[in-house]
Amino acid sequence: MFCNWILINYRFQLPYYIDEKCAITQSLAILRYIADKHGMIGSTPEERARVSMIEGAAVDLRNGLSRISYDSRFNELKEGYLNDLPTTLQIWSKFLGANQYLRGSSVSHVDFMVYEALDVIRYLDPHCLDKFSNLQQFMSRIEALPSIKAYMESKRFIKWPLNGWNAHFGGGDAPPISQET
Repeated sequence: MFCNWILINYRFQLPYYIDEKCAITQSLAILRYIADKHGMIGSTPEERARVSMIEGAAVDLRNGLSRISYDSRFNELKEGYLNDLPTTLQIWSKFLGANQYLRGSSVSHVDFMVYEALDVIRYLDPHCLDKFSNLQQFMSRIEALPSIKAYMESKRFIKWPLNGWNAHFGGGDAPPISQET
């Protein structure tokens, strides 16, 4: 296995994941593989298609903020991003509806992806979810999952930085005052 791994990942790309059956690079591939091993991507083609669709939209949600976070014009672009944010959040709120999770009643890896994106967005605008009670409840529900709660209360949990050190937002700078604890 290791010899094959060297051929696949000769540049030692991070992140990587290795288990007894597989060696993988690329964050999304790793996430999807682990979710699949734990039965979290759906059991029918329709469920898997829904999860896949949400996965793409979750990437778009996170990339929207990442794109401006690394731009030297961050302070200029931030205003436009914040102006568009309520519309974006309304779409997510409507999609979630009264469901506990984005897939329905059971948690999936896409819930963690959307949670992470919304959590990062809250650093930019701490009140962004105020008008979306179902998204607030969704965030609380994820945070209350026993393994997530234990991790977030542990010394291993890293709250900041949100991005790489060279980002103009969420990088090597200090967290906004409203989010410091």
